[in-house]
Amino acid sequence: MKKIGLFLIVVAFLLSLYFITVIFEDDDPMTIGVLYSSDNRVDKLDGLKTGLVDLGYDLDSLKFTAFESEETPEGLEENAKRLVENEVDVITSFGGIETQVLAKVMEEKNQMIPTVFIGMAAPKEIGIISDFRHPEGVFTGLSNHHMHLSAKRLELFIDMVPDVERMILLYSEDIDISRHSLQVAKEAAQFLGISVQPFHVGESLDFNALEDELKPGDGIMTLPSFRIEGQTDQIADFSLYQGVPVMGMYDYEVESGFLLGYGSSFYEQGVQAARQVSLLLQGNEPSDIPVELPDQISFYMNETTKKKLDVDMDKNMLKLVEPLHMNGGQGG
Repeated sequence: MKKIGLFLIVVAFLLSLYFITVIFEDDDPMTIGVLYSSDNRVDKLDGLKTGLVDLGYDLDSLKFTAFESEETPEGLEENAKRLVENEVDVITSFGGIETQVLAKVMEEKNQMIPTVFIGMAAPKEIGIISDFRHPEGVFTGLSNHHMHLSAKRLELFIDMVPDVERMILLYSEDIDISRHSLQVAKEAAQFLGISVQPFHVGESLDFNALEDELKPGDGIMTLPSFRIEGQTDQIADFSLYQGVPVMGMYDYEVESGFLLGYGSSFYEQGVQAARQVSLLLQGNEPSDIPVELPDQISFYMNETTKKKLDVDMDKNMLKLVEPLHMNGGQGG
C-alpha cells in the first residue's frame, strides 16, 4: 500500500509539471486579471509573481492585466467592469472590497470567471464563499483572518503597552468587514476588561474630531477597511504629533510609523495565493480548491516610534516582536 501511495504522489507531481509545461509552450500566454483598490496593495502582485516563479512558472508565459484603482467603490466598480469585459483566464482580487464589487459586477454581467481573492478578512461571513473546504461558485483564495485577529491584536496591544486604559477603534460603518471586526473587538474588550470607543472613518478621517475624542491613556487600533489603509501616513503622523500609540495590521503600516502591527503581510499573502492561481491555470475548478488561512502571521514594532513616543512596554512581550527591516528603524 505504501508503494501505491508513493506511486500516486509521483504521478500527481509529473502531471502537475506536464500542465505547467503545456502553459509554457502555448503560443498565447495565460492571462491573469488583477483588481486592487490602492497602491500599497501592489505588494500582493509582487508576492504573487514571486510565488508563481517559485512554482516553476516563467513570467513571460503569463500576461497580467491590472486595473488599479481609484479608492472609491464607484471607481472600483468601473475597473471591475473593464476587467470582466477583457478576455482573462483567471482573476485575482486584492481584498474584501475588491472581491465584493467584483462579485456584484460578474453577477450583473452573467460572466463567471474563476477568481482568487488575495487577503480577505471574512469571506464566509459576507457570503462570498459558503465553506472553506468547498467554497462553491467561482471564488477561492486566501482569508487573511484579520477580522478574527482583531481580538488578538487588542490583547497584544494592552499586554505590550500596559499603561493604555482605553482603546479607540477606527472602523468604517458602511464596510461589512470593518463592521464585523468592530463587533469582534468589542467582545474581546469586554472579556479583557478594557474600555473601547468606536470611531467611524468615512471617505476621509476627521482628525480634528479624533483629536477631540482623545483622552490621556488612550491607544488607537485600526480595523480592516480599505479607507483606513489609504490614510496610513496621516494616521502615523497623527500618532507622533499627539503622542498616542497605534496598533495596525501590516508591516508597511509599522514602517510608516505605527508603533505595532500584527497580521499577514501583503507580500506573503501574494506568495501564498500563487498556489491557488496555479491550480486554476491548470484547469481546476475554484469550488475544488479550499480557501486557506495565512501561512505566516507576524508581530512587528517600530523601534523609532517607540523612542519618540517614550512609552513603557512589557519586556517579556518585546521578545515576541519580529525584526522589521526599514529605513530609519527596525523592530526589536
